[in-house]
Amino acid sequence: MKSYANYVFTSGQYKSRNLREVLLLDPVFLARFYNRALHDRNQHKNNGFMLAMEDLMDELKDLETAQICPICQKKNVHLFLVPDFNSLKKDLVCCLSENCQTTLLESNTGQLVGIYRFFMLLGCLRGRQRKVLTQIFQTAYPPSHLKEELC
Repeated sequence: MKSYANYVFTSGQYKSRNLREVLLLDPVFLARFYNRALHDRNQHKNNGFMLAMEDLMDELKDLETAQICPICQKKNVHLFLVPDFNSLKKDLVCCLSENCQTTLLESNTGQLVGIYRFFMLLGCLRGRQRKVLTQIFQTAYPPSHLKEELC
């Protein structure tokens, strides 16, 4: 069992559930909880949670996604584009291939970011941007895929 699965919520709506279960049920809640913990002045009370989230993100980084790269149609996506000027778009994703990354960046200016960083980025976005990022994450890592891969 992965170390993040050992972290159990002790209160709230997901009391007695481990981190993996909450990831499958409600990744948005997990991202919000993570962002609150990042900004909490009493961070020491969340150290176990923060360490478990780091382990979870490390695992997601190496995990194959369920979505195929729209550019090469061969590999799984791992990156999405954060545009310099426009809004996030759920179809601006690509695999780790240098050719696909170059192709995506040639047609859109911005920065490529790992989809696994969803938990860190969700707190920085508002409204439609937050919804699009959630769609990107849930398309790449649908609950059924995560359940199969993380068990």
